[in-house]
Amino acid sequence: MIFHRLEFEAFMAYPKREVIDFDALNEAGIFLLNGPTGSGKTTVLDAICYALYGMPSSGRDTGSLCSTHVPPGKIKPHIFLELSIQNRRLRIDRTPAYRRLITRGKNKGTPTLENPQALVSELIPGRDPQDEQSWRKAAEGMADSADYLTKLIGLNREQFLKVMLLPQGQFADFLKARSKDRIPLLKQLFPVDTYEQVMNRLREKEQISERAVQDIKHALDRTLEQTVTTYTKLCERLSRSGTDLDDNKNIVDAQEREVSEAHTKLGLATDLETARHDFEGWFTEHLHAVRQQEQQDEHALTDLKHKREKLAAQQQDIAQRIQDWAEYEKLQSAWARHESQEEEHKKQCRTLSNSRAAAPVEAELERSRRDEERRMHAAEHAQDTLNMARSSASQALEALGDCTEHLEASLYRIDTAQDLQRVLNQAPSVMAQLRVYQHDEQALEETKAALTALKRDSEKAQRTVDGIAKRELQSQQKLSDISKRLSSLHDVEQNYARAQLALETAKKTQQEVAAQAEKLEQAQAAHDQAVQAYELIQRVSITASEEYTRLQKRRLEQVAFTLAEELDEGQPCMVCGSREHPQPAQPSVNGITLVEQSEIDAAEERAHREQQKASVAATSVAQTQAVMDQLKEFHIPDSQEAQRQVTEVQNIYNQAQEALKHKREAQHQQEKETLELQKISEEQTQARTSLTQLQTQQASEQQTLKKLEKKLCQVVATISFADRVRMLESYVEQAHRAVDASRRLDDATISAAESAHQAQQSLERSVFETFEAVQQAVLTEVQQQHLEQAISAYREEHATLQASLDRPAMRTVATLIEHGQKAPSQEELTRIRQERDNVEQQYETLMTREGIRTNGIETLESLLQDYQEQQGESAHAVEQANLYAGLASIARGDNPDKNHQIDLVSYVLGGEFEQVLQVASEHLQRMSDNRYRLVLSDKREKRARIGGGLSISVEDNWNNDQREVNSLSGGESFLASLSLALGLAEVVQARNGGIEIETLFIDEGFGTLDAQTLELVMETLENIRENGRVIGLISHVEDMKERISAQVSIEKRQNGSTLRVNV
Repeated sequence: MIFHRLEFEAFMAYPKREVIDFDALNEAGIFLLNGPTGSGKTTVLDAICYALYGMPSSGRDTGSLCSTHVPPGKIKPHIFLELSIQNRRLRIDRTPAYRRLITRGKNKGTPTLENPQALVSELIPGRDPQDEQSWRKAAEGMADSADYLTKLIGLNREQFLKVMLLPQGQFADFLKARSKDRIPLLKQLFPVDTYEQVMNRLREKEQISERAVQDIKHALDRTLEQTVTTYTKLCERLSRSGTDLDDNKNIVDAQEREVSEAHTKLGLATDLETARHDFEGWFTEHLHAVRQQEQQDEHALTDLKHKREKLAAQQQDIAQRIQDWAEYEKLQSAWARHESQEEEHKKQCRTLSNSRAAAPVEAELERSRRDEERRMHAAEHAQDTLNMARSSASQALEALGDCTEHLEASLYRIDTAQDLQRVLNQAPSVMAQLRVYQHDEQALEETKAALTALKRDSEKAQRTVDGIAKRELQSQQKLSDISKRLSSLHDVEQNYARAQLALETAKKTQQEVAAQAEKLEQAQAAHDQAVQAYELIQRVSITASEEYTRLQKRRLEQVAFTLAEELDEGQPCMVCGSREHPQPAQPSVNGITLVEQSEIDAAEERAHREQQKASVAATSVAQTQAVMDQLKEFHIPDSQEAQRQVTEVQNIYNQAQEALKHKREAQHQQEKETLELQKISEEQTQARTSLTQLQTQQASEQQTLKKLEKKLCQVVATISFADRVRMLESYVEQAHRAVDASRRLDDATISAAESAHQAQQSLERSVFETFEAVQQAVLTEVQQQHLEQAISAYREEHATLQASLDRPAMRTVATLIEHGQKAPSQEELTRIRQERDNVEQQYETLMTREGIRTNGIETLESLLQDYQEQQGESAHAVEQANLYAGLASIARGDNPDKNHQIDLVSYVLGGEFEQVLQVASEHLQRMSDNRYRLVLSDKREKRARIGGGLSISVEDNWNNDQREVNSLSGGESFLASLSLALGLAEVVQARNGGIEIETLFIDEGFGTLDAQTLELVMETLENIRENGRVIGLISHVEDMKERISAQVSIEKRQNGSTLRVNV
């Protein structure tokens, strides 16, 4: 990375535009950045760091980077850096956040915050960097620019600052710091997140495995307690059920103590094995007693089972005999009742047989009756139809008139179906003649309707022509009136233009008056604000000065008290030389509070800074007062007079504008009426043409009407030809119906005769003599179903009773009755049942005990299996816990079995730090004439419980021994610190992709070196420069100014700092 040019303006301590040409400084190799304390030397590094990362090197708030020496909003802060990275030439333009003043609107003069901006441009390869067209955009925006540059550089901000800037005193502190204090810086430069995650993960695993061991131990406790509780409850339940296990209950307490003692040994695998052995022995002993009682109960259950089965058989035999005897008696009663219904059953069978025989004859008779009814109905229908045909014939004759004379005789002779058919044969020719007359009649009616419509349209067209003529006359009159109005408004435009110009002039004058008054008001507000700010800053400045004076006084008291403590009676004072010390300095009432010189310097810096702010504020007050004085010198016109003039001119302007509006409305109406007149003329031409066409069509339709009336005058009657056609069609339809009705009557007569003959034949074939006997024998379907159900029920009952009495059990009862035996008694059955219930209760009691015992044994065996599984899991968990505890202990560095107790992160950082020390030693050996060398020590520091691995020792080759870094002198510590900083910078660059940062800024205490050491340091820096590095030394030592010609000199002034480059 090579810097070419740096520019910044209104940035921190620098109010004006400052330029540093690094190309000239790069050629010099070593340059000096000098200036008084607080002048802004570090601000140059802040500008470089802000250009690259969007954050200053000092960690200052990015919202306060705008120079306080510049009035708010007057100059926009800006940083520009041109540099080369990896053969890419870049330009970085950044603008920090700042406040600018709003220049317009109601918030004019109010400050508003502008967001930061960033733009990175890249030079097109082979193009001239002086040509603006040779640059192309690479990134834009704060976030994108920072990401782009960080990836390109390969270092984050913290790493870059440690590589580019060797800050004053920090590396000396780092050199002599404890191992744990070096870790934060090394973590920033050498990320060890992965190893920290490993340590955290091991610690989590250790805690999880420890909790798992505790959980399994608790589970073992619960299993042991549950096992003892289960066995105790089993003994109690078996005792309540009649089993004697008192001996087992006496052993429970002793075994509980044994199990408890065994459980305390669960910490190691051997103790777990002992606990398992004791628990299994206790379990086997007590389970054996339970199984002995189980065998006794099994024998008793076998005897009770046989006795129960025997009693059940006896009870079942007696109950069955009682049931069979009662059933036999019931069947005998039912058989007697059944025999009494036999005669009724036979009568029902005969009635059903006669009904079934009469059914076919009844069906034939019924069909004959229905055919006769249809014949009578057809006869009535035929007579009605014939009467209607005769009536229709009379109407048709009246309607036909003179055009159908040859049908007249036929229509009056309709007596039979043949007469109707004869008329129907003559009807089509008459119908055709009527349809011709009907067509002519329709044409006549249509012609009349057309003539009526044409007459109506002609009258409407004539009215339209008259209306258009009237509208034309009105439009011509309007055009005449509009022309007169326009002639009276011919000079309106000139009046309007003069009024508009006068109004603009008056308003401009009014705005100038308002602007002048607003400026004066703003100047007054700015002056008041400046006065308030000055008073506030003045109070802060006085406070800062008092604080600085107070700290100086405390420092002097502290020095005096320190000297007083070192005074010995009879020894000379280091200040006055007196050997007597009558009144040595004493601490104040509150004691001596230590005050460091750095605190006094900081207080002095704050006081000086606040004095500068107060000076700036006083200048601001004077400037605002001068602005107010200048504004008051100008003559401010009367605003009321300006407003009155604007009002008068506005009234004249409004009148001119209204007149112009009237003229334009009149012109618009003139154009509108002209177009309307043209439209009226076109409509008049179309209306007249339409009227002529309608009159021509009316004459043509009149001729057609005369022809049709002449044709139909001979056959015209009171009835229209369409009505005649409909009447004749109605008569023909009625005639067809009459013919059909006559035919259906003939068919019905023949069918009725055939049905009567078949019914007579069916009666002759049946067992009945008359049709009356048949009707008496016929039953309805419901009656037949009732008889069939009654007969079927009787037969089913007969079969059921017979089958029941034929069963072996019923025959056995009948045989016993024949031999004079009686039915078994209910008392005997009750005795057997009671005896059986007693046996059943004893059996159920033993079965209940067996169930309790079986469930208890299964539970105990399940608990034993759970205990064994949990013990196996416990051994595995203990093994895992020991494994993770050992790994976590090694990672933490507190394993007592290891000689070097170093945690994992320190170990990894130690490897990186060792490389840093190797490179640093090369520089230190050159600067110390090959005397000193920095080495890494893994011994633990005093009062450190764990850690180590990051200690530094110094090998003294001249004395052939190792020394603590605290034993180095001030000059030697400076050389070691500088070597360590150079080594750290080189290793970090190499670890992050080998990015070369050619410019190195060193801000170390050169003032603490003697002439010889300073000469040696300069030789070392010269060697670094010869290797291609550019060294920027930050110092205000006068000897350094004489040694180094290339300088960036910073001058601190009251209104801000400025710099100049001397090469």
